[in-house]
Amino acid sequence: MARSVGVSYPAIAPSEFGNIEIYVPPLPAQRRIADFLDRETERIDALIDKKRRLIDLLEEKRTATITHAVTKGLDPTVPMKDSGIPWIGEIPEHWEVVPIRALASDDLPLVDGDWVELPHIQDAGIRLIQTGNIGVGRYVEQGYRYIGEESFRLLNCTEVRPGDILICRLAEPVGRACVAPNLGTRMVTSVDVAILRPGRSMHGDYVVYMLSSDRYLSHMDAISRGGTRKRVSRSQLGATRVAVPPATEQRVIADRLGEMTDSLSRTVVALESQIDLLAEYREALITAAVTGEIDIDTFDGDRYLEEAAS
Repeated sequence: MARSVGVSYPAIAPSEFGNIEIYVPPLPAQRRIADFLDRETERIDALIDKKRRLIDLLEEKRTATITHAVTKGLDPTVPMKDSGIPWIGEIPEHWEVVPIRALASDDLPLVDGDWVELPHIQDAGIRLIQTGNIGVGRYVEQGYRYIGEESFRLLNCTEVRPGDILICRLAEPVGRACVAPNLGTRMVTSVDVAILRPGRSMHGDYVVYMLSSDRYLSHMDAISRGGTRKRVSRSQLGATRVAVPPATEQRVIADRLGEMTDSLSRTVVALESQIDLLAEYREALITAAVTGEIDIDTFDGDRYLEEAAS
């Protein structure tokens, strides 16, 4: 990189590349180093794969637990009834079945965000939340866009409040939702994001868990349409029926799921950190071996691998 030129795409001229001097050991040493690196990197890659599989299993457990809690509840002894919704099946007898639009407060029905085009975008002002900010059950920070007060009035924008539920009508997955965070500034959102302001009988965190279950997301994928990118209309979203427990039970379920998902998230973050360290160790080991910084005959791979994975 020291000899590369350019700003957007730094590159090195072929003539410069051909003149770079490198250390080349005798052929027998090359073979020994290559065999050593094949063996050690294979062990590292196997450990990385094992940790990635564990992350997948934890994510599957998280999704399955959420889906069961928001369709069956936490008490396995309660009487059940047919929900009348094929993708949900049986639900506790005392739960209600309502369309998503019925979850909204009286002062704001389920509405779409605003059609904010590039000329209205600026570097400061009212924060614009976009589809990429909506993750499955969580808000994802990525980049910052704003509109001004004049654009807000001109477009007759709907202001997003902290605690509102933001539901993305675009893939993927279609229908994913998160709670709008408090970003310390006024907020609006884009047209492909529906705003659901929970009514008094609705617990916002519970609604997001409900809209994060694999059964719900599979159903939304099935009813969505589109060629290049699938989407669901606001009317289809609003008409989608869901099973809703009483408010007090929503809070209990949301709290229990919060404890579980927080614990799983901490474990996943730790595993991802270990994977990053193992990848860094792999690169460092290759560099050290081909530059002669380590003695491959006395190298204790087990000790270093244990340190890198811990």
